[in-house]
Amino acid sequence: MAEPSPATLPDLGARTPGARRWWTLLVTLHLLAMGASLGRKTPVGAAIRAVTAPYERILGIWQSWGMFGPNPPLGTSWLVVEGTTRSGAVVALPAPVGEKPAHRFDWHYSRIQKVERNMFDKTNHSLRQGYAAFLCRTQSPGDPLVEVRIRKDRHMTPPPGRRDQPETVRQIPLETVRCPGPGR
Repeated sequence: MAEPSPATLPDLGARTPGARRWWTLLVTLHLLAMGASLGRKTPVGAAIRAVTAPYERILGIWQSWGMFGPNPPLGTSWLVVEGTTRSGAVVALPAPVGEKPAHRFDWHYSRIQKVERNMFDKTNHSLRQGYAAFLCRTQSPGDPLVEVRIRKDRHMTPPPGRRDQPETVRQIPLETVRCPGPGR
């Protein structure tokens, strides 16, 4: 096959100055979004991220997974749910997933685990209140619940090289819900 002569090749540089500007703008926006995402906890990064957030959402670059990052998670969290009955007894109530035994592996992206992780968010009152209302209706029929308390327990794992530190469990209160009903 014969090579095309230079006279038959289009002169792309002369005909596409707009494309060069478009690509420059796109690469600049992408680098800006990446920098803002990395610096999201700084005032400048937060300000830039407010502008680049729609772009990050479209491409999905706002997502991150810390498992192999330079600072992997150093703890495991789970919900603990307790209730107080009309007689004053404190009872353990079922959490969506709860604490996992050390010997069990769970796929972290099952639907119920996503629900539980969403309950960890301190601003997600409606999800926790809805779950507490469900427990108020369904638990302890003989001695009805008057209150449901939901907390997050976080088992802190010592960082690598510091295994001599004692392992601790932090208890973080999330929600206390009074159960509706007669005489409560």
